[in-house]
Parts: sequence; structure tokens; C-alpha cells
Amino acid sequence: MGLGNIAIAGAGAGAVNSFVAGPIELLKIQLQAQYDHSKPAVGGVPKKTQGPVDLAKRLVAEHGWRHGLFRGTWATVVREVPAYAGFYAGFEYAKRILALPSADSTPAPLTVSRLMVAGAFGGVCYWTASYPLDVAKSRIQNLPPSQASGSVLQALKAVYGEAGLRGLFKGYTTSVVRSVPAADTKMTLSLD
Repeated sequence: MGLGNIAIAGAGAGAVNSFVAGPIELLKIQLQAQYDHSKPAVGGVPKKTQGPVDLAKRLVAEHGWRHGLFRGTWATVVREVPAYAGFYAGFEYAKRILALPSADSTPAPLTVSRLMVAGAFGGVCYWTASYPLDVAKSRIQNLPPSQASGSVLQALKAVYGEAGLRGLFKGYTTSVVRSVPAADTKMTLSLD
């Protein structure tokens, strides 16, 4: 299968995954934000919510499913489609490069270490393909429901207006470094 088709399949997987990941990401972002003492409570989350279940119940009770727990899900779709396309295409590309035939024309074996390298490369591709979209998604999911109706493009423009191009990549290096062991282990274990 060509890399383009693998990227399309990955994009489809990302779109489907978004409807599970969106609510989980919303809870994670709002729980993390409660510990930023430099800002008042955001997203309607009072300081020191007792955990994800407590927060999920409160969001649904106060705002319903759509504007509570599924707020920002479309922004998650916008992030996950290119992210998964990048991940799976990058992973497959690296596997192909690592399995190139040697001088005697025998393909190199895809050992565990080579699969780990390919998985790590896929993780880097994931974030490279989607990081500014992740920044926009996080911004949307951290707004109170009355303000979270903006588009990903509006969120990107707002971040760019506040911090320039640097703001769209704030935290990129940390995400990439974190993704290397996560992605290489995930892909090695799932294919072994």
C-alpha cells in the first residue's frame, strides 16, 4: 500500500478516535488548568475539582452532553485527522527505510529496536503534523461554554495575535520528547 493511502487510513482512524479522545482531552485540559494559580478558574472549572469523574458529572449537569463533555470535539477531529495521518505514514515510511535491502539484496529484518525507531519517528510526525491545531483545540476546550463556540481558525488567529508563531509551538519540544518513548513502545508491542 502506498504512503498516501496509509495516511488516508490514518486520517480516518484519527477522525473516529476523536469522539473518544475529545471528552478525555477536555477533562485533562480543565483539570490541568485548575493548578495554574496565575489565572482565575477557566472553562467554568472551580479550583480543585475532585477528579475526572467529578468534573464530567458537573459539566454534563451544568451544560449538557454537547456543550459540557463534548465541547471542542470538532477541534479534536481537526487535530487528530492530520496527526494520525502523519503518525501512520511516518511509521510506515521509517519501517520501509529501516528494512531496505543490504548489499546482498536481502531485506533487513524489522527487529524490535527498528520498530521502536519507526514508532518514535511516527510520534514525531504526529506532533509535527498537528501541533498548532492542538494548541487551538486546547484553547477552545479551556474556554467557558459561552465562549467556546469559536472555530479552530479563530483560536489559531487569537494565539498568533497574542504570541506570534512561537505561541503556536509553545510546548512542542516537550510533546515530541514525550511522544518518542510512548510511540516506539506502543508500536513495538502492538506489532510484536
